[in-house]
Amino acid sequence: MGLFGRKKYDEDGYDKDGYDKDGFKKDGEMDSVDDLSKYRKYENGYDVLGFDNEGSHKITRTKFDEDGYDRDGWNISGIDKNGMDRSHYEKKRLDVKEKEEEKRRKAELWETKAKEFAHYQEEEKWEDAIKCANILLEQTPDREDIMGQKAWCYYNLGLHEEALKIYEKCKTDETALNAKSILLEEMGRTEELDDRNYADRKEFNE
Repeated sequence: MGLFGRKKYDEDGYDKDGYDKDGFKKDGEMDSVDDLSKYRKYENGYDVLGFDNEGSHKITRTKFDEDGYDRDGWNISGIDKNGMDRSHYEKKRLDVKEKEEEKRRKAELWETKAKEFAHYQEEEKWEDAIKCANILLEQTPDREDIMGQKAWCYYNLGLHEEALKIYEKCKTDETALNAKSILLEEMGRTEELDDRNYADRKEFNE
């Protein structure tokens, strides 16, 4: 039956109140490996491990259970039940936090460059716009809408061949595909002819 009787858990291992079998709240983000109390569920004054909210064990009346572990799973030497030192978990937590911070910084940079990209296009500063597009595409290389806008910048600089090379990378963006067709028409070429020429060049190079 367990300490508090039989419980029902969903497919993710949480009861109806959102707690797992160890008594911790779903999606709880702990501030440190020693601060789990605010996610802990108590019944009859004790959590699922037998500790009260002061950290004293129900049976031993100390900060450690019968096996010598406190309510956060550490023994007096700072080792958990898997034989892992707490510094390992602290480093792992910091690594995750650092990765999340880096992801946030990249997202902010992307948004800033996207605004600059739009601004430079409005101001017809095509070379500056291309620089922004390159930064955006480094982070999101599959954004065909940005590819198409970058090609438009080259077009406005009179670099039609460069613009066409970029348009050829766009396979699904309607705006880019339409712009490519218009550019080919301006250059006196059809899309079918351009595809044949590309195939001929490829075969020749091979």
